[in-house]
This record gives sequence, structure tokens and C-alpha cells, in this order.
Amino acid sequence: MREPPLAGPDRPDPSIFDGLSCPSAGPNDDLVATLAVEHARNVVSSFLSQHAACVASVSTDLRDQLERFCDAPARYDATELRMVWDPAFGDAHAFLLRQDGDPAAVAALIGLRLTADNAAGDWDVRLDRPQSLRFGPWTLPAAEHLTVEASSGGVTIHTTCSARTQTHAFVRGDHGWTTVDADAPVRVGSRRLTFDVLLSSAMSPGSAERLLSADAYAFSESASNCSDGWRLACHDAAELIALAAPDYVDWVARVVNWLTPVSSEAGTFNSGSERFSPGVVCMSDHALAWPIAEMLVHEASHQYMNLLTFVDPLVNGADEQLYFSPFRNKDRPLFFILAAYHAFGNVLAFYKAARAHGRIPDENGLPEAFLRREAELERQLSGLAEALSATHGLTDAGQALFHPLRQHLRH
Repeated sequence: MREPPLAGPDRPDPSIFDGLSCPSAGPNDDLVATLAVEHARNVVSSFLSQHAACVASVSTDLRDQLERFCDAPARYDATELRMVWDPAFGDAHAFLLRQDGDPAAVAALIGLRLTADNAAGDWDVRLDRPQSLRFGPWTLPAAEHLTVEASSGGVTIHTTCSARTQTHAFVRGDHGWTTVDADAPVRVGSRRLTFDVLLSSAMSPGSAERLLSADAYAFSESASNCSDGWRLACHDAAELIALAAPDYVDWVARVVNWLTPVSSEAGTFNSGSERFSPGVVCMSDHALAWPIAEMLVHEASHQYMNLLTFVDPLVNGADEQLYFSPFRNKDRPLFFILAAYHAFGNVLAFYKAARAHGRIPDENGLPEAFLRREAELERQLSGLAEALSATHGLTDAGQALFHPLRQHLRH
């Protein structure tokens, strides 16, 4: 199935996308929220146009919940950005393209996400098989029938599987939802940069497969491992970004909400994100702050690129040549050369800012590659910049992703 057109707001000037290139180009909170919210509303609208009858046949009022989201005035603020930049909407987008899975489960995931954002209203749904869904950062028990009772101050969720019903009560407080019916969610980071931990066992099957099976990774196993050392290193990495490269605090905070630590071989630092899991980053679980900080900057950059691809293509098909990527040690199409330059270019900008603030990687357990990281990235990116400057294969959106970052790195 071809991807449905997911329209964004009117775009009179492609330069409005410059802010998705790097922090120095001035990423605008309203722009990022507008693009993400319009994309999410279009996804849900497209989903309902195809599957509303199916959802209505296995649920009560769930279809109405989704329709109210599409019809309500959009806020285009940081709160709504965080609500829609979530794997629930990514699963719906992937379902639209592939048409595999249970549409009721897709609708329930979105319904739970809307309810967690304080959407009042009761609904229930029957699933085609027992599945574990999420309410905010909590994973609910596997259920074949789900009943949600929601008001502005509290939510009660009943999960039924094999005639056994469990009840989970959540209360809305000043700092979000709380419950006594489940363990507190695991959060990592610092005051300015905080992330929920999303273990692989809590992901939807489709999201887990897409995130953890990419050929670029070298994870030694797919199971998440949230060690105390990794949690402490995440705190140190968040503090490091705030002190060494303050511009990258908001750059990361806008678009990275969930971290999935995955076991990796010693000395191997991998991270990954994908376009149908917005807000989610998986990364090696090594307890070293500098690599984690780099991975956060790198994957946040991919999140911005993914957001832009929902609005406009980045390449126009005029250049089918393959270009050598030193980051993958093989020839790659132009799209992936742009993606590599954008992500690693922002990492280089992060290292330059860190050096300007008097902070460079020390020898505390880091491999030599990280001690030489800035010079190594300069060398690796130079060839990519030459290719991207010479090609006629970038669209205006692709140019907007490339040129502001290149100018920042040059000057």
C-alpha cells in the first residue's frame, strides 16, 4: 500500500524548515508542534476513514474519542506535542501502510494516549487476542477486553483476560498521573532533560520489531537492561548536555521522550530510532555519559528528520548515484547520506560546543575514538558535505536540513 498523503500546514517558504537542521538555526517550538500535531491528526483521520466501522463494532465510544481528537481545536503547544509524538500514533501510521494487525488495538493505544492527556469520557474495546497496552508510562496486563472510566481528575482501567478482571486506578496530580496499583515508572535524566524508560517488553510487537531489528545495530540481545549504572550515566549525560552544549537541551527534550536500554558488546556504542516510533530511542546500555550524550543528540536529530519526511520528501529522485558513507563503510543512496550528515553533523556541533565550554571527553573508561571524536567527525563529514553540495537530488526540504547545519559547522 502506498503511503497516504499526510498534509502539514501551509508552507509558503521552505526556509521555515531551517530550524529542523540544528539548534543554531532556531528550531521553533510552535513549528515543531504544528508539524507533529497536524501529522497525528491526519493519521487518525485516515485511520478512521478506513476502520471506523470495525472499531465501532468492537467498542463503545472509542471511535467517538478518536473523532473528538480530530475535530477539537488543535493547541500546537509543548503539551500536545508530547502527547502526539508517541509510538501509539506511530503504530497507527505503520498500520495504515501495512494493514496488518488488529485495528481495535491500534485504536485502543491512541485512546489510552488521549485519556492520559486528560481526555475525559468512558469507553471500552474488545481485542482479537490478549495484548498488553500502555497507559502513560505504565504497561497494563495482557487483556482481551479493556474498559476505561475517565474524568478530569482520575482514570480507572479494567483489564479482562480469561474471565479474570483486574482494576487499575490512576489519579491526576500536579506532576502527572500516580497509582498504587503498579510500580512507579522508571525515569532517567536530570531536571531539564527527563526520559521515561520503555523496556522492550512494554513495546507493541510491531514497534519492538522495527526498533530492535535494524541491520545497523550490534545489540548482543534484544532484552532491555536498565541497570543502576546506566541510569546514573543517563543523569550525567543529561547534565553534560546542559553544561557543555546548552542549545542541545531543548533540541533533545522536544522530541525524545522514551529511552530503551539494550545490551551491547563491550566497546560497541549503538543507538537507533525509526519513523514509526516517534519519541523513542533505543541505545547501548553502557554506563558512560559521553557516549550517551552523543547518542541523544544523534537520535534527536533523526527525530527531526523523520518529522520533516512526514511533511515533504527530502530527495527528488534525480540522483540515483550511491555515495560512500564512512559511518557504515559502504555506498549508500543520497537519502541516507543526508541522514548521516544531519545526525553526525549535530554530534560534531555538540562536541565543538563542549570544547568551547571547556569540556572535552576525559579518559574515564572511554575508548580512544571518543577522545579523538571531534577531529574524526570533521574528517568523516567532509566527503558527505561535498556530495550534498554538488547533487541536484535534494528537495527544498532536504536543502533546508543540510545548509544551515553546514553553515554552522563552517563558521
